[in-house]
Amino acid sequence: MRDTNKEFCSIILMVALLNALSINTLKGNDLINSYDIYLEINPKNQSITAELSLELNQSNLDNDTLLFFLHKELSIISIEPNHDLSFNFLKEEECPYFYMRNARPLKIILKQTNKTKAIIHIKYQGLLKDIAWGTTNMLTNNWIELGNYSAWFPYNPEYGNFSYSIQLVIEDRYNVSGMGKIKKRDGKWEIIQDYPVNDIVIMASRELKSINYLDEQYQIRIDYILAKDEKAKELIEDAKFILQLYNDWFFSKKEKYTIVFVPPFPDRGSYFRKGFIAMLQPVPGLESDITTFKLLAHEFAHDWWSGANTNNWEDWLNESFAEYSCLMAIREKYGNEIFNDWINYKTYSSKFAEPVIGHMDNKRTSYSTRYDKGPLALYHLEILLGKEKFIGVLKKINERKITTTDELLNELEKLTSQKDRKLFEDELRR
Repeated sequence: MRDTNKEFCSIILMVALLNALSINTLKGNDLINSYDIYLEINPKNQSITAELSLELNQSNLDNDTLLFFLHKELSIISIEPNHDLSFNFLKEEECPYFYMRNARPLKIILKQTNKTKAIIHIKYQGLLKDIAWGTTNMLTNNWIELGNYSAWFPYNPEYGNFSYSIQLVIEDRYNVSGMGKIKKRDGKWEIIQDYPVNDIVIMASRELKSINYLDEQYQIRIDYILAKDEKAKELIEDAKFILQLYNDWFFSKKEKYTIVFVPPFPDRGSYFRKGFIAMLQPVPGLESDITTFKLLAHEFAHDWWSGANTNNWEDWLNESFAEYSCLMAIREKYGNEIFNDWINYKTYSSKFAEPVIGHMDNKRTSYSTRYDKGPLALYHLEILLGKEKFIGVLKKINERKITTTDELLNELEKLTSQKDRKLFEDELRR
């Protein structure tokens, strides 16, 4: 029998350090068409200066007040055209979104709403030293990672997806990564995101390196620091393996992916955005091929499992399905023994977790509900249906873009039986 204890313990310790973070849009109105941004980052001072043109689709505007969230340490220089609007940056009020808790409401009141597209120009600047613990974002000399968690740009997750273009100025010694097409020209970095997304992620480091992979099916770029070149090449092979499985199991996608292998900072996690994965490197001394593979497989799975509301208990449809997908990928690559070790671990870890249906996000056990108890329920459903039928169910519910538990249960009953639906629902309520 293969000795996996040391490796498996490393994985468990690693998991204890991770918090797979994501903010997906709610069923918003696609109010924001695009951002056009000129951005200066000063790593030494931990500050930014930004000039931003925000294009609205006013036909989706329900009232004359726009509500954005922006970091509390930033100062508004101007918002124009001032003859058509007024604004109020409410620095004494809190942000309702947990991972943006250093953000404050920025209210823009429109004096004219002519139901056409409108452009608002915003200039602001300030420090970004105080970025909330556990959000993955930071601005330091050694590593820069800015996204909606840091509230570096005016953002509201309820306003839908958007495209963007950025002109970025930073010291010459820094290389830049992030979401979108990236190139350097005339001393400035250009970042273009031409399909709708729900975040603007920018990363920079003096140590950043890149390798690219391209074939008829995949286009993958690995940006990495503090890792050996061989490890980055292994990551490409793992990515191809995982994507082939998910394309076969769920439905086929031909995507362009950027994977950034980020440093092993404490209190941060990996996360997925459309076409983009930021993946935590193993803590020194806990390196494991399975650890890296599992992280990558979980985050890739969010390309298929990410439509449910992340702001309530329905988020289990994102996280539990992504987690069980990555366990299925582990089973394919590393065999049943490692897979069963994970199932046993999750069985132990979920003993005191809340029921999946209706669990409260502010309770300590909610993490285990989404990442342990939910995946276990899917494991038992696979046993009940058999692997082939189970994968067929996953494909159907993915194709139909199911985003609520009620929709899931109704679809499961159509695809299987009323009895199977009841058995699965009972497990989710247990």
